[in-house]
Amino acid sequence: MELRWLETFVMVSRQGGLSAAAEAMGYARSTVTGHIQSLERSLGAQLVDRRSPGQPLTAAGAALIEHAEAILAQVDRARTMVARAEEDRNHSLVLGANSSVCVYRLPSFLRLLGRLAPNVRFEVEADSTRELLERVESGSVDIALVTGLLEQSRPSQARERGALHRTLWEEEVVMVGTREAATHPRKVLLTGPGCVYRELTEQDFLSRMPEADVLQVGTLEGVKSAVLAGLGVGLLPVVAVKSLLLQGHLVQTPLRSRHKVITDVVWNPGTCPSGLEAQLLRLQPVSELDPPAPARRPAARPALAPALAAVG
Repeated sequence: MELRWLETFVMVSRQGGLSAAAEAMGYARSTVTGHIQSLERSLGAQLVDRRSPGQPLTAAGAALIEHAEAILAQVDRARTMVARAEEDRNHSLVLGANSSVCVYRLPSFLRLLGRLAPNVRFEVEADSTRELLERVESGSVDIALVTGLLEQSRPSQARERGALHRTLWEEEVVMVGTREAATHPRKVLLTGPGCVYRELTEQDFLSRMPEADVLQVGTLEGVKSAVLAGLGVGLLPVVAVKSLLLQGHLVQTPLRSRHKVITDVVWNPGTCPSGLEAQLLRLQPVSELDPPAPARRPAARPALAPALAAVG
């Protein structure tokens, strides 16, 4: 049984006769007749009643038509997936990310891309959110991971620039420090200009801490390191300090923000492979909205303390 015989049989059913099918397919009538006869011989049954007006399907033909259409649909899907895989194989894409994403979100996103598009090669470039959106629009960056406030209209910004987007992460931010620094904050540590965490610190916290000085330390990792060193307090995403809060190395200040930070993936539909784009459109956001409660440290047992010290 050949696929072309099934294709001709389905067309005869849809067009209501051999002549109409031949015209629709651009075949000679004899070619269509030959395909139907070959299919009938392979199945050992008459499929089309060529003696009746309109040449209707026989009972055997009616039994076959649903299966024939399903087979051809599966073949079309297989061809599409092969074409997409071949298209992806020939792509090398530029992935942009701002500095905060590079540290905490980029590794897991790269693992995700490795599963969604195993044959695509990615080169990562860091830039600010504004620059990344412009570069996605121009096509110099194919896909970008960018951060922003949940309340901002990033989706509309992306659409205005001809890009598509999906929100991947939505999380709380926390103002943290060592226990002493959080109790009496004398210095607020800031990321560089253009970072959403600096914007949020200036918007939500500085006016509530009028006696505190500010110190720019550049990046989220810089803020985190300076906070751990006891140099002041800083605003960080929950993902960056979850384990430190649980272990008691850092604590939250009493100040809270009502804002949330989102991380979006934005891409240029003109340069992103269609197979990968279809996968990106199905992504759903992951929420990390509740900062962990610090773990209680169990009291040491006096009788065991010397023994543990000796072993250490």
